Amino acid sequence: MSLLNVGARALLTNQIALQTTGNNIANVSTPGYSRQSAHLVTVPGQYSPQGYIGKGVAVETILRNHS
Repeated sequence: MSLLNVGARALLTNQIALQTTGNNIANVSTPGYSRQSAHLVTVPGQYSPQGYIGKGVAVETILRNHS
């Protein structure tokens, strides 16, 4: 996995998080709508002879927040 792949994964992950935020803003006045948030997790690293190489982050799920 190259550094470019890690960067691309980060961009895609943040795009999903921004889409979730945009969805929250668009539905702020919708009756019964509950806010959502993206749950990000670390992708396990890959072992190489030089040590572990990180693979970045990923969206595990979109959580619905209730109050």
